[in-house]
Amino acid sequence: MAATAGPEVILMDIRMPGTDGITATRRILAAADPPFAPTITRRLIEAYTPRPEPATAPPPEMAILTTRECEVLRLVATGLSNTEILVLSTATIKTHLNRTMNKLALSSRAQ
Repeated sequence: MAATAGPEVILMDIRMPGTDGITATRRILAAADPPFAPTITRRLIEAYTPRPEPATAPPPEMAILTTRECEVLRLVATGLSNTEILVLSTATIKTHLNRTMNKLALSSRAQ
C-alpha cells in the first residue's frame, strides 16, 4: 500500500495482526525508493528490535582502555557516528577511537 499511495508519513503499528511493524518496515525499505530517511529507519528498528543483555564485566583485553575510551567504544558499537556522539567534540571522539584501535590492534572501525 505504501508503494502505491506514496505517503509522506507512515505511522507503523509494531504489533499489527498478521505481521509486525519491523517486518513491514523492512519490506517498505526494500522498495526501490524507500520513504524513510536512513537515520530514522535505523532508530526505529533499534528501538523495537530485542537486544541481548550487555556483558556485566568487560573482556580482559578492554582493561587497557581508559574509562572514556570504553564509553566512546560502547557508543560506536551501538551504531552512532562520530558526529552523533554528542558528549564530546568530533576531534576528541576521533582521538579516543584511534587510541582504542591501536591498543586493541584493530585495523578498522568495523572490527
